Amino acid sequence: MQQATPQPSPKQQNQTMFSSLGPPEASEGSSQDQGLSSQTLNVPSQAGSSEQTFFYIQDDELDLPEIDEQEGQSSPFVMPFQPSTGMPVVVQPGTKDARADLRIPPPSPSTPRARQGRLFSPLTRLLIAGMIVITVLVGGVLVLAQSAAPPAPEQGNNAPTSIITGQPTRSAQQSRPTAPSRTRAAPSPSARSGDQSTMSVPSQQTLSQLGWTQAGLSQADAVEAERTASTFVDREMSFDYRDIGSLTNHSGTLTAATFLLTPGGQIRFVHNDVRVINNHLYDTIQSTQLIQQVMAIQPVLVKFQVQQIQGQPQQFAWVSVSFELFQSRIDPTTGQRVEGMELDPATGQPRVHQMAVVLLRVPPQSQGANAPMGGTGWLVNVYALDATTLPPVATDPSL
Repeated sequence: MQQATPQPSPKQQNQTMFSSLGPPEASEGSSQDQGLSSQTLNVPSQAGSSEQTFFYIQDDELDLPEIDEQEGQSSPFVMPFQPSTGMPVVVQPGTKDARADLRIPPPSPSTPRARQGRLFSPLTRLLIAGMIVITVLVGGVLVLAQSAAPPAPEQGNNAPTSIITGQPTRSAQQSRPTAPSRTRAAPSPSARSGDQSTMSVPSQQTLSQLGWTQAGLSQADAVEAERTASTFVDREMSFDYRDIGSLTNHSGTLTAATFLLTPGGQIRFVHNDVRVINNHLYDTIQSTQLIQQVMAIQPVLVKFQVQQIQGQPQQFAWVSVSFELFQSRIDPTTGQRVEGMELDPATGQPRVHQMAVVLLRVPPQSQGANAPMGGTGWLVNVYALDATTLPPVATDPSL
């Protein structure tokens, strides 16, 4: 603010006047000629105009009321405008310059998005892809290994059952060699198994070599022959001291196998079998309270033959049945019950017995309604325990 001489009166100092001026050069000349104090304001012009408008303040032309200092005013009226530098030019938002000035700068590389992008570099992505591929491959191998594993054997009535006792046992798979002749070798004791029952089905080649197929017999007939021989051995060699009849009439478990004998075989049983010819076996069973059961039966069809009996062709089959015995008895020295497999004194292993059974072919349709075993087509002609050779066909007194 510039003040001109002479000094104006207080009343004149409190007067302010606004006036529009032309160009700066004319306003300056007029202000100096009149000796007035003025202040120049630069007001932005409208867009597209090159002329500028200026205002000045003339203090002595304003008729402002005098301020009575006694009315509680602490200071005189403050002038609304103070000397200052030129005001900055404000550019309107609609102009080209405003759009340029309002451009948003690109994000700095140090922003979180940029840092996140740097975390997944090509090397990192390659490692992640490799881990995924390895996981998929390992999972596929495990699935294939589980599917290729052999299923566990089912346990059923015909499935092998291991016998666990306090005595050592043997376990070996029996082999069934095929002989070029019509006689097959019986299984040896060393080839026995510790299973409860193992029945193999004879192959068609074996049956053909035995002359079985040529005689008009089927594979099912061979299975029925093996089942009949196994059932006979199980009934013949198993007994229980609680059910053996009396001294004068042996019965019960001592005679449980006779229903499978032919008429001639029943006669031979009464005259030759140790179960009924005397009381020696009966007394032994009673004194030791013996309970004996057949275990690990394995029948094998070893021979087939057609013989002329009383002018009629008869079919005979030889089945070798190997088995072991489980015994429960009272020890005479200690008076305590001892249970376990019957052992071979020479080897200390379970003793394996062999019984050769000769079967006579009896057509099922001719056995009647109450045929033994429901009519399997076979009856026992003769048998021999632990014999070194196969027994011949017995015809005395009859088949």
